[in-house]
Amino acid sequence: MKPPVTAANDPIFYFHHSFVDLIFEQWRQTHQNRWAREREFPPDIPQCSNSEHFAHALMRPFNILNINGLSNAYTDHMYSYAQRPTCTMQYDCGSLYLFCSRHNGVPHCVSKIRSNGQCVGYENEDACYQGICIDGFCRPGAFETTTTAAPQNATPSAQPASSGFISTLGGLIKRNGGQTVPIPTRNTWNSGAGNGNCFNDDPCCSLWASANECPHNIAYMSRYCKRSCG
Repeated sequence: MKPPVTAANDPIFYFHHSFVDLIFEQWRQTHQNRWAREREFPPDIPQCSNSEHFAHALMRPFNILNINGLSNAYTDHMYSYAQRPTCTMQYDCGSLYLFCSRHNGVPHCVSKIRSNGQCVGYENEDACYQGICIDGFCRPGAFETTTTAAPQNATPSAQPASSGFISTLGGLIKRNGGQTVPIPTRNTWNSGAGNGNCFNDDPCCSLWASANECPHNIAYMSRYCKRSCG
């Protein structure tokens, strides 16, 4: 997951980004109106990012622009986000794969522990997937629960037919017209790589830069540690 060039090969990549997208969407809903959600995009800074990530660059391999990925059409017509699972001292998480951790006095949902995994401290909780916690390890067995499943909220209504999204997306493609249509004029920042809008892509960049890696490992450092290497 760490190297950007190989991260997409990890099976968990999709789920990781789905969760990141949830956090971003929750922020968008509370801090932006519909107009802003479709138009507020990070500035184009050539010193900090490949131009393929700019707002009006083509979203390869599709026939739309990067900024079109902010369209309200996705959440209007294709999907919505379920609420994060919660639990109480009386109700569990309502999932076969989660258990309600209560041992610290603050009930919250946690992923169940795999078979033979360590479960020290969870002996009295349904912490093991298809098992029970015995002597600090998850062993095969059935946990006798004393709680009940949380009341089910009404199932969210299905999103409108995808034809609405197809129509909207079709409008975007028609409006953009692929690569042949001139890219809209957009101000490009020409600030140096060390400005406050330029960031490192690896938490170790500062350490590596102090070890003089910028001139010795130019290929990597110039790509992922732009701020530290100036």
